[in-house]
Amino acid sequence: MKSSCVNSEIKSFNIKLMKSVREYQHASILEMNTDRKLFANHGLHLNGLGKEVLSKQIVSLTYAILDHKQDPLNIFKLELRSKSHRNTSSGKCRN
Repeated sequence: MKSSCVNSEIKSFNIKLMKSVREYQHASILEMNTDRKLFANHGLHLNGLGKEVLSKQIVSLTYAILDHKQDPLNIFKLELRSKSHRNTSSGKCRN
């Protein structure tokens, strides 16, 4: 499948960004997995699986940076609440 010129520009920019970040030891780039199964039907936002994969990548990178010896993925597990548990307030601030 042919990609759009916008996708080509994004890839080009990402390559330049990665090259410039390599010069700094205090900076890291987390490459996002763009597998379609990790995104909602419309393709813009991450679905539950995508959020889980990304959060594990963030935790792993954080522990790698901090040089911890523990397995970061076995320390804790957060469960996502279902839509039925979301706040249904009117959105107005309470004093």
